[in-house]
Amino acid sequence: MTGAGVTGARVASRAELMVDQAVSGFARAIETLGAVTPSGSAQRFGDAVAVTTGAKLASLNYVMAMGRTPTKDDVVAAASALRATGLPWGMEFRTDPGPEITELAAGLGLHTLSRPVFMVAAADDLVLGETSRVGVEAVGADRWEEYTRVLTQGFETPEGVFGTLMGGPVLDVPGFTGYLAFSDEGTAVGTGMATITEDGALSVFNIAVVPSARGRGVGRALTGTALEDGLDRGARVACLQTSAMGRPLYESLGLREAEAWYTFG
Repeated sequence: MTGAGVTGARVASRAELMVDQAVSGFARAIETLGAVTPSGSAQRFGDAVAVTTGAKLASLNYVMAMGRTPTKDDVVAAASALRATGLPWGMEFRTDPGPEITELAAGLGLHTLSRPVFMVAAADDLVLGETSRVGVEAVGADRWEEYTRVLTQGFETPEGVFGTLMGGPVLDVPGFTGYLAFSDEGTAVGTGMATITEDGALSVFNIAVVPSARGRGVGRALTGTALEDGLDRGARVACLQTSAMGRPLYESLGLREAEAWYTFG
């Protein structure tokens, strides 16, 4: 036996396997959030998941298909479940879903395509020497209303949009940690959240700073604290999604663009 069939198969690189681990951890965090938030749900349809949170934002209710070859039938089933909720919703794919699913999205009224950047870093590549934990506290479910108020201000969304997204047991779920940052006067001015899986995939979410406190290193303190805590808990890889505004901060902490996903809304 020559082994030609074996050698002809492509073997994923270490970097690709690391990104796969990060994507899997990120997706599991979103699915768990949908399952535990009071007005949410997470329903799996093959390789697609319909995640709802009850929040009145399309970016928080969506079909999530993180496989490399999404199946139209799975996406159709997940989309039907989301449409039935009456909430704003969208669809997100790790790879180009192809013309068939793109046409499906358009037929469902999802005409806008964006390409959110997914950033990843191995634990050893994080640059945390100058981050500060001053003014940042981990908070539990008993403070979800305070957390939601600051989150709303930080993302500059209308009051009530997030609903009970962070309510119920969310901030006490094993592997989930919520953070609040405080000014010198003791006022909460920023939020963050981190999740970690059993295999060491750390995902960072909800980095938001109220307008009056921006430019003072609050976002860096929140992100740095989440990353440092994750390392202390055994994180092997860290990841997050970013906007153009947040990207320079995350790059300064050692994260790099790994993929640009496909989001229809």
